[in-house]
Amino acid sequence: MLRTASAALPHPDPVIETPVASRHPRRVALLTAIGWNVVPLILVIAAIAVTQSQRDTGGEDWSGLIIVILLILGSGFVAVATSTAAVIAFVSIGRRMRSAAAGGPPVTTGRAVAIGTLSALAGIGIGAVGVTLFVLVTNGTIG
Repeated sequence: MLRTASAALPHPDPVIETPVASRHPRRVALLTAIGWNVVPLILVIAAIAVTQSQRDTGGEDWSGLIIVILLILGSGFVAVATSTAAVIAFVSIGRRMRSAAAGGPPVTTGRAVAIGTLSALAGIGIGAVGVTLFVLVTNGTIG
């Protein structure tokens, strides 16, 4: 039977780590929520840039109208998504911090990032629903 080098090493006792509280959980959650909304902003800017680069010189040119629609709907989407995510993160982390102050588990940096990420995803979803409803109402499909 062959012996490996790892078999000769002593096995350390398992370390039980206690969660370390974050110094600024509210700031971490808000910056995470706002940071995730940079991605839709970049997508809106890229869509406008692609539309601008595809301008046709002859015939009917719809790119100007498409750019205006992208500016209005895209900026509206990013504004709704970012503000909704910030509000959700602020409320969620505040509740978690009050629970920690009352003797509950501490708010770790990982928990604050998770709250910020979920808040951003909820904000993006609410923004998408808002823009979709705006388009449907404007076209007369609803209402």
